[in-house]
Amino acid sequence: MEQRNGSSRLNYKIILAGIILALFVWVGESFVDIVFYRDIRMAKNLLHGAWAHFWLHLALSTLIIAFSIYVTLLISQIKFSKTRIETIKNEWEDTFDGITEPIFIHDAAFKITRCNIAYRDAVAMPFEKIIGKPYYEVFPIMPGPFKSCAANAGAAKKETEEEFIVPETGRIFRVKPYPVATPSGIDNHSVHIMEEITGKRNAEDKISRQLKYMEAINRISRTINSSFDISTTLEFIVNEILETMHADAVGVMLYDPVTQRLEYKAGRGFLSGGIEKTSLRIGEGLAGRAVLECKNVCCVDPSSAETGFQRAPLIEKEGFHSYCCIPLVSKGVIKGAIDIFCKDKTITKKDHSELAETIAMQASIAIDNAEMFTSLRRSNLELTLAYDTTLEGWSRALDLRDKETEGHSQRVTDMTVHLAKELGVNDAELIHVRRGALLHDIGKMGVPDAILLKPGPLGAEEWTLMKKHPIYARDMLAPIEYLHPAIDIPYCHHEKWDGTGYPRELKQNDIPLAARIFSIVDVYDALRSDRPYRKAWPEEKVMDHILSLSGKDFDPEIVSVFIKNRRAAIPAKAS
Repeated sequence: MEQRNGSSRLNYKIILAGIILALFVWVGESFVDIVFYRDIRMAKNLLHGAWAHFWLHLALSTLIIAFSIYVTLLISQIKFSKTRIETIKNEWEDTFDGITEPIFIHDAAFKITRCNIAYRDAVAMPFEKIIGKPYYEVFPIMPGPFKSCAANAGAAKKETEEEFIVPETGRIFRVKPYPVATPSGIDNHSVHIMEEITGKRNAEDKISRQLKYMEAINRISRTINSSFDISTTLEFIVNEILETMHADAVGVMLYDPVTQRLEYKAGRGFLSGGIEKTSLRIGEGLAGRAVLECKNVCCVDPSSAETGFQRAPLIEKEGFHSYCCIPLVSKGVIKGAIDIFCKDKTITKKDHSELAETIAMQASIAIDNAEMFTSLRRSNLELTLAYDTTLEGWSRALDLRDKETEGHSQRVTDMTVHLAKELGVNDAELIHVRRGALLHDIGKMGVPDAILLKPGPLGAEEWTLMKKHPIYARDMLAPIEYLHPAIDIPYCHHEKWDGTGYPRELKQNDIPLAARIFSIVDVYDALRSDRPYRKAWPEEKVMDHILSLSGKDFDPEIVSVFIKNRRAAIPAKAS
């Protein structure tokens, strides 16, 4: 609307300018006629009222002058428009060529009609050889156009993008087509904008690898903390290296300080078993040198003679093209080495070698922890054996003191442990049950021989002293922290189910389970053994006697299990 108003005002101005110029022309002509030709007819005609000739002359002059002005202005405007169009075109071309991303435009036949300098540089071809060629024959070279290309049927309205890698350079581009409508409205042309994302993809890949490496290290750390079995740990580390570093084979050698050699302990990925025979001296071969110098040793084509790889004949059929040995060192002490083999040159890359070093450090810690645990477990076992041997020695000493009960302690110990198992006592508690049974009469060391070895019946005062032996046992064992859990039997095995026992007259479940079990076994063995004053009772008589004391001296439930087990064991012995 504003443009039309502006054009109307321009037309009025042209007409007004024409009229004014026409008047000036008429006045000029009249002046020339009067002054030079003494012709005053036009003035006389005006004075006598003959205006028609004047107006006709003025109108024609106005039209001629106005048309001349209009044509002049039109020519000027056309020239200005052409200049402006040329300027805009140059600015657009400068902008188009100044864009850093490669851009090209193609027609319906996928032939390039325009491209910028960045695309030319990416293609490394002059414009003359680019324009007019199908873009998939120029860059990127492909069998055909992109599937998302707007010139393809059904793809014109889709907002899609594709990625491709230039094999020669490894550069990665993201391409997004934009449809260009023709005057008929058909989207059969496309503008393709290519964004190089090589750096972004490399950064993403690096972050992804680092995250994967961190996850692997975390898994290894958890395994180290949850297991002290060296074989399990080494197998897990081998599998992690194979998976995380995409290695083809991994072997672990441990250092034997006695032979001063690296011995193969774990591995995976080898076609033959030759590598399992590895036994290297420190300083021998690449692995021995890596351990001696405490630094990584990597090489390409390890089977060649130039590398100094001592085990080349063992792996010549494996097809490995790169090798890296990572020493295992913990707190300055050599633990072994990890051999990593690849069929390409992957292992020689910096990030892979850094990961290998981290895993090696974790492996060194794992080996060190496993060795310390094994040593500690061995020491603990030796100490436990020493303790138990000492207890057995005490038990035999007590039996030797009272010759009538020789062998009694060992028998009741075995039977008590067996019965406790039947009653569901766990393995940890069985250890203390065994120790308590061995030491059940340790308190008798405080009873005088005159009372303990008296051949006849004991008097009232003598019984009073004899009944104190559980208290003596408690006082003797209480200061020994190691034997605290074993005190129940020595201290309470003379308590009775009905509360008539000694020394504390405990009743029923107040009596510790171990003591309730042992009291039945103790009576059984005593009655089944010969004494100077009587012969051993028959099995059935002893069973009947124990049954008669069920609910009085003994826990009825334990009596039931004991009788059942004994009667089941008698036919087995007879057979």
